Amino acid sequence: MKILALSERAQGGGLECYLQTVAEGFRARGSEMRLLTRADLGFADEHDAPRPEAGARLRELASSFGPDAIAIHNVLDAEVIAAAGPLAPTVYHFHDHRLFCPNGDRVFPRGRKRCGEKMGAACLIHSALHGCAYGPRSETNVLLQRRRATAAAALATGAIVVYSEFMEREALANGVPQPLLHRLRPPIPPAFLREPRERDRTRTSVFFGARIEPVKGLQHLVRAIAAIPHERRPLLTIAGDGPDLAASLALADRLGCEVRALGTLDRDGVIAALDACTIAAMPSLWNEPFGLSGVEAFARARPVAAYVSGGIPEWIGEGGIAVPCGDIRALRSAIETLLEEARWQTCSRSAREIAQTYSLEPHLDELIGVYGGSSLNVEF
Repeated sequence: MKILALSERAQGGGLECYLQTVAEGFRARGSEMRLLTRADLGFADEHDAPRPEAGARLRELASSFGPDAIAIHNVLDAEVIAAAGPLAPTVYHFHDHRLFCPNGDRVFPRGRKRCGEKMGAACLIHSALHGCAYGPRSETNVLLQRRRATAAAALATGAIVVYSEFMEREALANGVPQPLLHRLRPPIPPAFLREPRERDRTRTSVFFGARIEPVKGLQHLVRAIAAIPHERRPLLTIAGDGPDLAASLALADRLGCEVRALGTLDRDGVIAALDACTIAAMPSLWNEPFGLSGVEAFARARPVAAYVSGGIPEWIGEGGIAVPCGDIRALRSAIETLLEEARWQTCSRSAREIAQTYSLEPHLDELIGVYGGSSLNVEF
């Protein structure tokens, strides 16, 4: 089986980690998954006009590879998506909100409230009310039309894959036909499911790992931890980088919250950091499409304190505590509760059990079912 995967980058975030995990799994089964990125094809950025030359480049590279299926992951160039269809059975993987949101994160820039509108005329209204996209300018309408063309190209593929009930509802609300949709459980890299090490008992700590943007809520987490009395206040360990890191560190310093910033970590580094912490936190202020980093913490038997956001309520169960989004006082309470030894022990056991249900092999079986489904007419 030969799969050609298209994505923006080869490294850098959750999607790229997912692609690495899946590629390793297919390789172990004797199949090959080759990744082409913007650097290989030159396709358009999410705000730019589609590039026909990128489609031509895809046709050239695909002909030499001879894929049995093409898996498109969040590519927003309609020319590339359309070019893939005649080359092999094609599946579009829907990992975030950009396919149906000109803003990209379904959060209003003005006021930071989450948006629940269908992409369309409402986007133009909110560009004036909330500063979405380029604001009340012609460029916003151009971007909206490009995003609509991308969505139409994605709907013309053989299948749409999502990874949570929340994203399934988002897709349906934006016109994706139910028969086209396939909801899969995302996989944890097998390394996370190895037996976790004993946590550091010399001091409690809270782990936060993400690309550090305002919608990830790191400043909320800093304020929640800083509100805990000094004698019980945990260390905050941060893994990642991004535009909100400097402001978050400055806030922590101002509020007397001790921080250990680890920078960007590889897979083994994240595992080691999780093993060293007491609990993890996901104070996401946007609608998380799923929140796999929380399940990765579960795999290391670490409970998670989180905001109710997007797909998070689907997996958190008894492995952690989810509180109303944006409620810093409730987040502080959740952290303090999970740091209590009896509650930690109960949630740690549940977290580990939940994580076992997100293993790689069943996910690969599901992918093969989608790629080899009758609607795609592929034989393996």
